[in-house]
Amino acid sequence: MNHAMEIIEATPPSRLSSENAGQKALERAGCMNTEMLFCKHPGNYIGEVLVLMGRPDYTDYLLRIYDADALLRLVRAQLEYKLAAKQANADSLVILARLPPETFNPYTDKPFDWDTECGVLWFKPGSDRDKDKPVEIRLPKP
Repeated sequence: MNHAMEIIEATPPSRLSSENAGQKALERAGCMNTEMLFCKHPGNYIGEVLVLMGRPDYTDYLLRIYDADALLRLVRAQLEYKLAAKQANADSLVILARLPPETFNPYTDKPFDWDTECGVLWFKPGSDRDKDKPVEIRLPKP
């Protein structure tokens, strides 16, 4: 495993913001320093440029991994909500307030956003590809 992946894996999702999270993790790993390549091989500038152009950008991919984690937490929040609603006859907001921290939004470390009119929990994805489409999950009436 290379140094960049060790740093990215050691960074918990809650410490990464949705904006440029993968970019920051790669910069900490030293993968984004282009001057470092030119110092190693000073006579092969064309080769160095071709290497830089061919390097993939995984920043959006990393954010999609955190979005998948957020989706798993959202589904767990729905399951915990259903179980709590069966046991207690309480208001939706009371049940949501009692959910464990493992069901919180990993981007904010707070409970997911709640739309009272539609009865859905939702979050805004961090990846650029899905930024305009909030992820929603409907909760049953208690």
